[in-house]
Amino acid sequence: MRSTTSLLNARLGDWGVSRVGLIGRLLCLIVCLLSITSVQARNEFQPFSINEAVAAPGAAAQLDSTVKLYFGGQSATNVAKTLRDILVVRRVNTVLNKGDAACRSAFVEAIGFLQKAARAAGGNAVINIRSNFKNNERSSEVDYDCSVGSFRSVVSLKGTTAVLGR
Repeated sequence: MRSTTSLLNARLGDWGVSRVGLIGRLLCLIVCLLSITSVQARNEFQPFSINEAVAAPGAAAQLDSTVKLYFGGQSATNVAKTLRDILVVRRVNTVLNKGDAACRSAFVEAIGFLQKAARAAGGNAVINIRSNFKNNERSSEVDYDCSVGSFRSVVSLKGTTAVLGR
């Protein structure tokens, strides 16, 4: 009569798998499943201050002071012409930039892109800037939304490029 171990080895051998190989594959599968659940564990929308992001070190160097920004319902005086709506999504790695810093960095990149788009379209302002995740818009004069995940933070903004009169 064969022992249980030799029977198991014989059956695994029929599949071309050793016991060590099977254990290795099972461990790999368990690690993969655990990593998937940890990725899904953290993905939160949080509001962050516009003023803090714009005042952060290095932000001024990325922004164009000649293109004005108007968030939410802020009144843009002397709008001569609206040009077009722009949607921008910026993602920043949260492994290298932790939490708030990653969101600030993504936000500054996003508004810098809006300014460049306005300048390219012949505008000198971006008006009605609002957060826009999966076509759910939220307008605010004081904060923006950031999706904070385990591996990246995402800022999605929508704004209208415009020409301001003098």
